[in-house]
Amino acid sequence: MKQLLANLTNFINKDTASDNESKKMTVLIRVLCLILMIFFIVCFFVAMIGKIRYGTAVNLLFIALFGINLYISYYGSKLVSVWSFIVCSVAWMTLSLWVYGWFCGSQTFLLLLILVFYFSSFASFKRKIVFSIMDFAVYMTYYIIFSDNVPLSQLDSTQRLFIRSTHMATLVICMSVLAYLFSRDSQTMESKLIEYNRRLEEKASVDPLTGLYNRGKAVELLNELVDTSKLDSFSICICDIDFFKKVNDKYGHDVGDEVLKMVSKTMADIISGYGFAARWGGEEFLLVFPKTNGDDASTVVYAIQSAISKKVVVDGSDEIKVTLTYGLTEYSANITLDQNIKDADNKLYLGKERGRNMVVY
Repeated sequence: MKQLLANLTNFINKDTASDNESKKMTVLIRVLCLILMIFFIVCFFVAMIGKIRYGTAVNLLFIALFGINLYISYYGSKLVSVWSFIVCSVAWMTLSLWVYGWFCGSQTFLLLLILVFYFSSFASFKRKIVFSIMDFAVYMTYYIIFSDNVPLSQLDSTQRLFIRSTHMATLVICMSVLAYLFSRDSQTMESKLIEYNRRLEEKASVDPLTGLYNRGKAVELLNELVDTSKLDSFSICICDIDFFKKVNDKYGHDVGDEVLKMVSKTMADIISGYGFAARWGGEEFLLVFPKTNGDDASTVVYAIQSAISKKVVVDGSDEIKVTLTYGLTEYSANITLDQNIKDADNKLYLGKERGRNMVVY
């Protein structure tokens, strides 16, 4: 079965005769021809078993005509394939209405022809409107001629139901195939565009070395907190790696980068669920705790301090340990955001003056 499906797929997707044409519409015409040929084969056997007058002849005729249309799609241009399909379809609708009557519903396939023309043609919008008007004119002609006309074949209620339901089912299948083929690429492109925009936004928001938010994104999130936290307090902490310059001078910037990444990961792991961490600049970091007062935030900060003190970065035989000094403040609506950040920064420098490796709150 898999091999059969693979062979059918290869058969349908075979390149078009013209190298400079997109094959999507040609593939659609092939699929539609195959669907309709299956439909006519089913109707042929039903007509033969039910002894439906003229039904067998009509279905045999259109099995052949849509088979020729299928053949044309491999050796003719896209335009020839499309117009051959349209002409064959109109001929089939006309004969079907004549044989079965208005109730059979074949006239509804005019909707499919509009979509086929619109998707296949690069013609101006005016020409597409003209085609739509012509399509409607054909529909009205069918209505005038066949809506009250006595069909050639008199069918019982079961046959009428079968003819009607198979026509409608085939139309739904054809339109679904068309919609799928022409929406698949656009949906794929849309998802790629969404992912691309997400990556651009992430790139603009995230520090590439540490994976934390950068300063710009942190300020944006802080401003959102100020706008939405009228009734809720939140806390801000500025922290700095102690004697980081000595680490860079002694071990080099590559090791310094590893230290920054270790500190960042530890912060991110512990603050997760409480708030977020950002790289504020150089070896300086910002910790933000939404809906958290200073006392509760300090508990998390002390946990970060304790965890980092146990971490090491290995460089050869050396194990490098670092500490941080933290300045923590609870946001006050009585002063500006910048003043709140400055307050946390002042506490950070107070901690450095007092000996470093401490939380000042």
